[in-house]
Order: sequence, then structure tokens, then C-alpha cells
Amino acid sequence: MDIAFTMPIDPNERGARSRSVNLGMEPGDGYYPEPYFYSSPAPAPNPDAFPGLALGAWHIEGFTGAVLPAAEIVAAGDASAQQQAVETFARSAIQANRTLLKA
Repeated sequence: MDIAFTMPIDPNERGARSRSVNLGMEPGDGYYPEPYFYSSPAPAPNPDAFPGLALGAWHIEGFTGAVLPAAEIVAAGDASAQQQAVETFARSAIQANRTLLKA
């Protein structure tokens, strides 16, 4: 079970057409056997190209989102560098998802 929150792009719109960006952490699942952070757009777009990410990679099978696996965080170095890696990923992924949603 993941831990996540949703940032509405159109806070005054409700329903299936409202846009949002999710940011969360998954302890591991069928997609990745290790913990990972993710950011995903809603509704999921079907783009021709994905925006670049400062860290992590795009995942497009089963869900569309930017993913930063634990191994990449650990490889960043000490605790301070790991914290910086997660913050950099979050900022970059949120902005990339906003770009996908044309927000």
C-alpha cells in the first residue's frame, strides 16, 4: 500500500475531467521489488514524448508516472545527498507531469 497525496491542477473543477498530479511512495510492488517514489498525472495522458526528468525515469506499463527507485536514492551518497535527490526528483517530476497535463 502506498502513501500519496494529490495536488489538484483545477481545484474548482470536479469529476472525471479534473486534472491533478500525485506524489507518493510505494514500499515495493509488482512493478518494482524495492521502495520507490513516484509522481503521476491524472488523467493519464497518452503523449508522443515525455518531458525530461532531473532524476528517475518514466514508467508507462500499467501506470504512467515518473519513478525514483530506492537504489538510485542510495547511490546518491550520504543522508543529505539522498534527501537532495528525493527533493530534486519531486520538483522535476511534478513539473514534468504538469507539462504533460498542459497545466
